[in-house]
Amino acid sequence: TKGAKQRQVKAILKDDLIELLVAVAKQKPLKAARDKAMLLVAFAGAFRRSELVGIELEHITPHAHGIEIALARSKTDQEGSGFLQYLSPETLDRIKDWLAIAGLVEGPIFRSTPKSNKPDRYANPLSDRDVARIFKQRALLLGGLHAVEQHVPVEGGMTVLLEVVAQLGQQLLLLVGTGVLGI
Repeated sequence: TKGAKQRQVKAILKDDLIELLVAVAKQKPLKAARDKAMLLVAFAGAFRRSELVGIELEHITPHAHGIEIALARSKTDQEGSGFLQYLSPETLDRIKDWLAIAGLVEGPIFRSTPKSNKPDRYANPLSDRDVARIFKQRALLLGGLHAVEQHVPVEGGMTVLLEVVAQLGQQLLLLVGTGVLGI
């Protein structure tokens, strides 16, 4: 049997992310804090939705120069040995903002933001489908930026990484060509 043709989704790039973060900041403070943290972690870490919702406070180690997230499993980790992802200090700041507002001290970091004031109002962790819905809703704030799917943060992060590597490669070639490096 033939499978269905896969629909190619355009990746979110850095400028798109900045627009999303500006739009998200206009939401109520609770959702804005969570969504800023979630967008930055997803994009900077190139996490899939399932990896994003699997991040728990115990997986996070803050450092002077950012944050380390240790995940036990991933779709790309065939051996199940886990992996480490390092993120920027700015991403750490957004995570801290969200955790402080939500009062979270253990368990999954990304949770629902109900309107009630019950003590257990943050008891429900987000599912990967919740993340997809949230990303799509945030993209609609910008007039439907473009379709936001599970792999977009991965592709967007990798696209930016490739752009940076290309720029660094060009700079390195210039330095080699001018003899600055003595090569």
